Amino acid sequence: MKRSLLFLISAISLTTITLPTQAANSQSTNGATIVDLSEISSSNLTQLPINAGEHSIGSEGKRVQGIAKSWDRPTLRLTLPATATQVRFSQDGEHLLTTDATRQTAELWSLTTGQKQSTVPAKAGFAFCKVALSADGQFAAALMYSRAASIVSPKRKIELNVWNLKTGQSQWTSPIQDHVIQANQTAQCEIEFSPNSQILATSISGLTFQSQPGVRLWSVPQGKLQSVTSSKVTAVGNLAFSFDSSMLGFSTLVDNQAQVHLWNLSGRKIQAILKTGEGKYPLGISAVQFTPDRQEIIAYTNNGLFSKLYRWKVKTGNLKRIADLSPDRTDRFLGLSPDSETYVYGGDVTGFHIGNVQTNRSLDFPPGLQPDSSASKVVFSPDGQQMAIVNAQTITVLRSQPPTTPPAPDAVTRSIAELAALAAAPDANQIEVLNGLDLWLVQRADRTAAEPPPVPRLALLLKDRSPQLNQKAQLIKVLDQVTAQIERIRNSQQKIVLLSSLPRYYQQLGAADRATAVLTRAVQLSLKQSDALDRAMNLSALLATAAQLQQTPKIKPFLESIEAAIVPLIRPGQVGLDPLLFQVTIPSSLAQVYADTQQPAKALRLLDRVAVLSPPSGGNPVLARLYLQLKRPDKATPYLNALVKQPELLVEDSSYALLAAATDKLNHPLAQQIFNQGWKFANRSLFYSQEDFVKDYLNAGGNPSRIRK
Repeated sequence: MKRSLLFLISAISLTTITLPTQAANSQSTNGATIVDLSEISSSNLTQLPINAGEHSIGSEGKRVQGIAKSWDRPTLRLTLPATATQVRFSQDGEHLLTTDATRQTAELWSLTTGQKQSTVPAKAGFAFCKVALSADGQFAAALMYSRAASIVSPKRKIELNVWNLKTGQSQWTSPIQDHVIQANQTAQCEIEFSPNSQILATSISGLTFQSQPGVRLWSVPQGKLQSVTSSKVTAVGNLAFSFDSSMLGFSTLVDNQAQVHLWNLSGRKIQAILKTGEGKYPLGISAVQFTPDRQEIIAYTNNGLFSKLYRWKVKTGNLKRIADLSPDRTDRFLGLSPDSETYVYGGDVTGFHIGNVQTNRSLDFPPGLQPDSSASKVVFSPDGQQMAIVNAQTITVLRSQPPTTPPAPDAVTRSIAELAALAAAPDANQIEVLNGLDLWLVQRADRTAAEPPPVPRLALLLKDRSPQLNQKAQLIKVLDQVTAQIERIRNSQQKIVLLSSLPRYYQQLGAADRATAVLTRAVQLSLKQSDALDRAMNLSALLATAAQLQQTPKIKPFLESIEAAIVPLIRPGQVGLDPLLFQVTIPSSLAQVYADTQQPAKALRLLDRVAVLSPPSGGNPVLARLYLQLKRPDKATPYLNALVKQPELLVEDSSYALLAAATDKLNHPLAQQIFNQGWKFANRSLFYSQEDFVKDYLNAGGNPSRIRK
């Protein structure tokens, strides 16, 4: 997860609740209030009428009195082409965290663009069990279990992993050993952050009736286990924190009876045990949550025939009411909204519906927006205004109602205005202007940093915001003004670096002619530089840009001058030079352009000279690819053999994907091995995802059938 997210979190304050040791129709055990429904007369309860299967909205879409207005006309926000076992909304409702059908990757999706922003692979040999996002947007957490039995232990290995979303790095990990999940058993995991993002609750249960440990409560900042709930139960599920993070509710199964336990975090004790069930018949609890008014805790239950919603007062533990709900034995529960009133249920017999607890009536989904028969769950956003429907092949995100007015101004408009202000600044040489242009266009990397270089703001804007056609025209006009501003910069090196960044943006906006003009201007300025090292590095970057933008014919007239600037530096033993950069990388970029401009003899002569300084044992994927492009597999194969035998030579960029495509084009015997190795490496990489690998591979002319395999 390598991109930071900015979330908003509301500060919510609630007085700490203390339950009395005795309450009407309850008993006290070890200081905890126990409410047993089997001993409570129905005359003491507020019970809603049963209207099973009644749907008060038909195909005409008429409004039903009492149904929450926000869901009487849901609209499609987007459909993600993803299979998922877990789905979690971010606090602001603008991102989804999912785990794929194989449980091998966790993926972060932008709901603004519909694009995957980052992918995190499971630890080697492990699978994701369940994931969570913190409300403040700083952390993601996951429970993982080993896919195979350990040689030394019959139990599955289980680990808790927490990532810092702003750095993309692991915050802390902890193995969990005191569990009862055997190697041949499936783990039932639960994980939830507290609303203040300081506590992480986890539980691991088996699908047997064996006694399980309680819920573990971890300090998120310290990564330490703080406490474990004292209850010994045969199952734990549906973790839910109170809004002030002072209490945890969770469902359990004790003596074949479903219960809800309330755990006081500060007192580290069970504060109430809330029992469900009619006589001794166990009910399955599908959801537990605190109501928005913070006064009640609810549980959605189903006994295989009928569905009920139980409500208890948090302060006293007293049962307030039982609501008989619409779903019948042919329906399945899919999800409950944070508003504690809206839920989704259905099946193949009656279809799928949006139910309302208060009226016990239901709405049909509009045509084309209903879940399909494969739907496994529905997850609501924290504000209850969106739902994500998890189907077998897609995730459909619905809004509760159409947006009334678009945000003004939108992110693209604001960005254009900010960039235009830099272009109009009276002095291009002011440090604030130079830093601003660098932030928007270049964002140069710190070579000592272990993280990937920061992405320029303009690159993020074009990738994540997808400007409209009129906005693209505005951006081109502003970039023209930015180009003129850069020309006023006195420092030649700063001027060239900034100009060199512009061709990519022009090309993305469909202005290839402007890309050419700026590219050639930057080449001319670089050739005039007096410092030989700066001149060579700038020219190398421009050669790479020209190759990527397929603009190499436009700079062909400059190639002799460029070679004269670069070749003198290809000499071993020169003091103060980075040998890999000046003797391999820079001349390779020139060889690439010679190859692209149909000058194979010059390209081959240059490559052979570089190969002396970068022999096959180093496994250089760029040299291997260029030799293949020049139809010299005899020279490429030694490099390919080294890469196959030494996967640690791989680097986290596109070079390996491009190499895999080149081996395909020549039907090289090592093509499949090269592809497989690059694919596996991208699966493990934090900075270069499998999505990046596939995109670069196909764009370079790779074989699509390998992807399908």
